[in-house]
Amino acid sequence: DQGRDLVIGAFRQHIKQRGDVVIRQGDDNARELFMLEKGTLHVYKKMNSNEPGDGKQVFEYNSVGDVFGELALLYNCPRSATIKASTDCVLWSIDRETFNFLVKDAASRKRNLYEGFLQSVEIFGSLNTFEIGQVADALQAKTFQRGQKIIKQGDVGNEFYILEDGKASAVKNGKVVKAYGPRDYFGELALIREQPRQADVIVDSATAKVLCIDRKCFRRLLGPLDELLETRAAQYTKG
Repeated sequence: DQGRDLVIGAFRQHIKQRGDVVIRQGDDNARELFMLEKGTLHVYKKMNSNEPGDGKQVFEYNSVGDVFGELALLYNCPRSATIKASTDCVLWSIDRETFNFLVKDAASRKRNLYEGFLQSVEIFGSLNTFEIGQVADALQAKTFQRGQKIIKQGDVGNEFYILEDGKASAVKNGKVVKAYGPRDYFGELALIREQPRQADVIVDSATAKVLCIDRKCFRRLLGPLDELLETRAAQYTKG
């Protein structure tokens, strides 16, 4: 349609060589959002300004369609990490003005809708407003009907879930092991331990609405909560 053609036409191609810096941490003049067509990029983050080099590698972009650089445009803040090409890469970018016109208003509405809800979820209590906003931007909403399985025991885990509305139960080998209500979360065990789903999660109410975060966003945004999530996961396993 016309809107899609407008977005596609606004993108500009970039060819990057191995070692090229695409985004530099601390840059306060962020002008573009990037999308990966081909190649691999590494993300480095300094914990303080005195740390030498680019800091520690914290993430990797390697899938067609991976998007990065949007946070500095959404929040009008300096770049939060350095991103370098670890192989030759083909990237596409869209400039700040076009991004604001086409994307930012919709993203802001979504963020405002979910920020308050996330602040009421216990596990996110240690995150600051900026971090909560990043999580809100990454959420995808899904609705399930009574009896449907949100998670199936034995499946590969690719998403983390927060129950926004409704009720559900974790069922392991035919036995109910945990009940979930609004603001409860589940699915983290398979992601932090890289193992199959340990139980079914089945909808008990007429409908249930969940907010989910995929594996890549989970690792990128919730990495600081790994220790707390692991502790909660251990308690769940014992239960």
